[in-house]
Amino acid sequence: MVDHSFSLIVRSALSDAVVVVVNERDVYSRFHRESRSQGGRRGYRRSPVTTRTISPTKLYELHRSSTPIELIDVRTPAEYRAVHASIAQLVPLESLDPKAVIAARQLKDEPLYVICKSGQRGERACAAFAAAGYGDVVVNVEGGTLGWAEAGLPVVKGRYVLPLDQQVRAAAGMLVLLGCALGAFVSPWWYLLAAWCGLGLVFAGVTGLCPMLALFARMPWNQDKPGPTST
Repeated sequence: MVDHSFSLIVRSALSDAVVVVVNERDVYSRFHRESRSQGGRRGYRRSPVTTRTISPTKLYELHRSSTPIELIDVRTPAEYRAVHASIAQLVPLESLDPKAVIAARQLKDEPLYVICKSGQRGERACAAFAAAGYGDVVVNVEGGTLGWAEAGLPVVKGRYVLPLDQQVRAAAGMLVLLGCALGAFVSPWWYLLAAWCGLGLVFAGVTGLCPMLALFARMPWNQDKPGPTST
């Protein structure tokens, strides 16, 4: 009786999750088609969520042409220390205060460029600036630090740390394995742990919000003081 009830609960939850993902994908595809546009004298483009973007190569060309550039890196201190764009300054997303950043700017008439690992956290940082009323100021760097490095642009390297998204995937995988093992040998109710992890990943994929990522970003090993050692 317990096994049958548990099976119904899991089946219902997974069915609802599939419906949410399919609907969200359709909505996103329509929004992407309707909102895509290009323009701007500095090579800016609009992302599906209306954030201005610029390629790493174009941004570096502006820097080389003596255009004043202010670039903030919103990854964790440990990620920043491992590798970062040579002209980037650390402003972690977890402690980002858009009003304080804007107030402390030296180049108030120039755009504020935002970079992360691959672009997603940069989008969230730009959304935070937009919510504070500074949406027209920020520009997200396409491809993040990975795109910057792949373009052969100057980086500063230090002590390596496992990227934050890989830490989260590893932890989620371990929890799924643990839930399945305990469900098979201890009690079927432990399968809920694996189901909870799966639903959490679906939620993160649909909304772009990941509580586990925010938690790991605050862990001590991700809070090293930035101190570049080589270029």
